[in-house]
Amino acid sequence: MKRLPKILPEYTITPVSDPPFECRWEELMGWFIVPKLGEKLNWAIYDHPERVITEVFEMEVIGRAVVHGIEGVEIVSEERNAIDSEHRNADVTRKFVVQLTDTHSRILAEEHPIDGIKHFHTFLDGDAFIGNWGFGEDNCGNEINLRQCGSIHRDGSNVTTENAKVLLDVVGRY
Repeated sequence: MKRLPKILPEYTITPVSDPPFECRWEELMGWFIVPKLGEKLNWAIYDHPERVITEVFEMEVIGRAVVHGIEGVEIVSEERNAIDSEHRNADVTRKFVVQLTDTHSRILAEEHPIDGIKHFHTFLDGDAFIGNWGFGEDNCGNEINLRQCGSIHRDGSNVTTENAKVLLDVVGRY
């Protein structure tokens, strides 16, 4: 899609009775881009119930990069009408260095401007990084080989979960 619509079109999500299956989910969680050379995409956030576009993201993997001796790829995100650190609408350019392995996807570094000054955070910055950009034990990242693991249970309209901070579970087909 070259231009994202100003109003989110109507859509329907319909469950089907086919059993869930394992899948490979390589995208950077929450950012929708696959951290591989040549990848790029546009995506947007829409406010509800009006379904009006509020933020637009143009993302692209621009090359290889190394952070603290670990190789990944550099991703640039051009964000229009984004909410900046002072909660104002602004245009922001953010960069990530992301590593994709056979089993995980993880952010190694993130850079964004605050009041015109570039701020860099890496996986060695401890809680300041992990709380915003890290995932998993020792920032191992997100599993990319997803399968049904039984941590989400449904009984009619009642949904329960096992005690977990974040649930990555294949729960059905749609």
